[in-house]
Amino acid sequence: MVIPNVGYNEDLAYIHNEGFTDVARSAAATVLHLLHKRKVQKGLVVDLGCGGGVLAEILTQAGYHVLGIDISENMLKLARQRAPQTQFIRGSCFKPNCRNALQSPQSDSA
Repeated sequence: MVIPNVGYNEDLAYIHNEGFTDVARSAAATVLHLLHKRKVQKGLVVDLGCGGGVLAEILTQAGYHVLGIDISENMLKLARQRAPQTQFIRGSCFKPNCRNALQSPQSDSA
């Protein structure tokens, strides 16, 4: 299934990434706190709307396997640069390719 070219253009992706990085870092701290509080020390975390990959980077560094999903290819380019060891796919949670990726994750970043 082909996803139409939607999402941010390259310039807007950069601006969004720069403008929301601190918010994403704060959210990552909260997510890590909640995972640790529930004694979840490892496993798969799906980051829907992963944007520039800030949460994915932090969770991967903390030892979690992360699958980042975003509809914007330009945001995924930034995410792959930020967290090259993390798996990212272009998709929408409203489309079948996202559900298939959750059943059998495979990286499209190779």
